[in-house]
Amino acid sequence: MNSITSTNSISSTPSLRLGEDSFSRRVEPKPLALSRAPDRVELSDAARQAASQAPVRLDLVSRVREQIAAGTYDSPERTDAAVLDMTRSLRSGG
Repeated sequence: MNSITSTNSISSTPSLRLGEDSFSRRVEPKPLALSRAPDRVELSDAARQAASQAPVRLDLVSRVREQIAAGTYDSPERTDAAVLDMTRSLRSGG
């Protein structure tokens, strides 16, 4: 196919035509492999001591887990009670 490249010359370079299916396969970009250090947690001596002395109320933990699983743990009344407790705690200094 001939094409006009300027008003004074004619070129016999074939033109490139791509069909619709020329780019039918989409190539997804590969995610970048980011290197980062693993997460770390450091507990103070006071935190370790408090954790070792605090009794775990397994009955309460079990009951709360069941309520969360059933979707009954969050309620407007529970939220209001928590806000009221926090407000009282802040007003009393902690």
